Amino acid sequence: MRYIKWFVMFLCILLMPLVMWFWQDRDGKQFEILIVNKTVPDGDLREHKGLTWLLNHLHIKKADGTSYNEKEDYVGVAYENNKAVVKEIPDDISSFDLIYVADTYGIYETQQEKRSDKIEGGLSSKEWTTIQHAVDIKGVPLIMEFNSISSPTEPTVRQEVSRYLGFEQQGWTGRYFKDLANKDCEIPQWLIASYEAFGNRTWSFKGEGIVFVKENSEEVQVLSVENGDIDQSTVQLTFTENGKDKFNIEKSSPYRYWFDITKPFNEDSVLADFELPVNDQGQALLDEWGIPARFPAVIEKKQESVNSYYLAGDFVDAHEIPSFYQYSGFTKVKEWFTVDSVFQEQSFFWKTYVPMMKVLLEEVGNIDKKVETTVYKPSVLQNEEGLSYNTKVNGDRFEVYQNGQWETLTVKGVNIGMGKPGAFPGEAAISKGEYARWFQQIGEMNANTIRVYTLHPPAFYEALKEYNESHEEPLYVFQGVWVDEAPLEETLDAFTPEITERFQKEFKKITDAVHGNAIVKQQPGHAYGTYEADISPYVVGWIVGIEWYPFMVDEMSKKYANMNQYKGQYIQTTNAVGFELWIAEQMDILTTYEATEYKWTRPMSFTNWVTTDNIKQPAEPIEQEDMASVDPNHIQYNEGLSMPGMFASYHVYPYYPDFLYLDERYTEYIDHRGKKNYYAGYLHDLKAAHQMPILIAEFGIPASRGLTHVNPFGWNQGFHTE
Repeated sequence: MRYIKWFVMFLCILLMPLVMWFWQDRDGKQFEILIVNKTVPDGDLREHKGLTWLLNHLHIKKADGTSYNEKEDYVGVAYENNKAVVKEIPDDISSFDLIYVADTYGIYETQQEKRSDKIEGGLSSKEWTTIQHAVDIKGVPLIMEFNSISSPTEPTVRQEVSRYLGFEQQGWTGRYFKDLANKDCEIPQWLIASYEAFGNRTWSFKGEGIVFVKENSEEVQVLSVENGDIDQSTVQLTFTENGKDKFNIEKSSPYRYWFDITKPFNEDSVLADFELPVNDQGQALLDEWGIPARFPAVIEKKQESVNSYYLAGDFVDAHEIPSFYQYSGFTKVKEWFTVDSVFQEQSFFWKTYVPMMKVLLEEVGNIDKKVETTVYKPSVLQNEEGLSYNTKVNGDRFEVYQNGQWETLTVKGVNIGMGKPGAFPGEAAISKGEYARWFQQIGEMNANTIRVYTLHPPAFYEALKEYNESHEEPLYVFQGVWVDEAPLEETLDAFTPEITERFQKEFKKITDAVHGNAIVKQQPGHAYGTYEADISPYVVGWIVGIEWYPFMVDEMSKKYANMNQYKGQYIQTTNAVGFELWIAEQMDILTTYEATEYKWTRPMSFTNWVTTDNIKQPAEPIEQEDMASVDPNHIQYNEGLSMPGMFASYHVYPYYPDFLYLDERYTEYIDHRGKKNYYAGYLHDLKAAHQMPILIAEFGIPASRGLTHVNPFGWNQGFHTE
């Protein structure tokens, strides 16, 4: 027997150069993989070290041809000079071949690991939207492990990610422990403290067991072998028929680490399940706690071009990873000889995780063989003035030039402001990933147009261009130009040189940005950055200005009552007075600037609202709501020009001004359904009063905490649920 042992060892030594030669002779692949790991306590990289080892063993190199380094090739948290340093996820990760989120639990100042002690941890909303943008728009495959979306990730982000991947978290996580007596100090102190705090209990467990943690309440429950709750404590992983077909694995090694308890939206998406080894006594306890005995371990979300996966455990976490990888067949040898009874902390990694990852990485490699995504480009015409355009006003409709012909555009729009929850509008805090996600959702709801009031950050224009080039049905934009209302209210005169100069500078800047040709310096309360994405073919029209202050409009009509009509290079006025002359001039200068600098033009409008419409409203009780008018009919293109047309743009809300629901012309109006409808009555009159199509650019009711206008029919300004 002793001779056989020495013979085997001698044979292995002889074969080592051969298997190493076979490894070196294999062709490699180049994948740029983004690895995310925020859980590196004291620099421990075990949450992703096994992945980088496997990539190197499989000859998968980075784009520059170098091997993966577990200390450098990841983002999240790193330790430099014994100090934690945050390595941010890049704003644009669409060029990666795979995104692997290993763990975001984070690092803490104390072993209690309370939220207040957190140094860094959790997946942020911005990070998720960046990831989702790369997956949805650029087709980057995604693999996420536990704990990538559990505590301390905010509940709203958890819900968004889990829904995206096709499951619902049940609020419980769990883990196997070899010794509940905690002689090896493996059990976190916070877990024992939570158990004892919940119900005033004492932690007195011994032997093997499974611990469950309820995240919202920090409730802790235990299934113990010693107490007879379970006959064995190892968690089994069982592959479904879909999982067997995909991974060619019949049986998994027992799993002995943290897991997430989830419920899938579609059972067919489950490739493997966790099974808890409970007896009748243990099952009764699970029923009492609301914990299932079987739940998903691997979930696959099938998508159009790539698939995403959720591994509901710390699968890549391995106790020991070899320092060498340059041997062909090494993983297969480890799979054969890593006996679970001897190597309990390693067997799952080699027998289950590695074979699964080989299949998923092979899937990533096959993506390159697919047909490249179609890039959709807009069609463009030139008018008689030599200006490019692809949108126009025809009668009472918008039309866009698509597929070699003019097609009617029925505007179904969404307004996007500059603010988002948790940030002020002036912070310009919306990320590119968030814009991309919103565009995807806007398209899915069958809307086709976006209206913005002012210049947005470069991310808006970049994300819109990318979305439109990857979708057959693009999203069009009504681009607005904001003007500061305070000086208008103070001077009551838009012709004030400082006001006019500032407004013209603003719309020229936005014109440059729309054409991808602007570098905007940082200024408080405004978007800034380098604008290189040309979205001009998707801008269906200009809507300049704001809801005009009626006292200013009225004062200007008096002050400039005898002013000559305006006639510019493209735009002129008829019967205009005061403010109408000013806004016509600004529209002409904008049109001229875009035509001169970029040889482009598009339909033109200015913002208006009910307060300054062109209809007299004798039923209005408040004087300022019917004291002034800005009439779009008084502004036209010069005769003989083949320009794309003008349209009127109004904000019309059902709760304001009061005449809407006081005047019998409207309260008794019968709509197309045969019902009384004051709102439809006003729209009927508004349309009749205009010689051009009307866009209702704002409407609806706000779900706000405040209440500013009460409507007798319940259409109040505020106090509505979403």
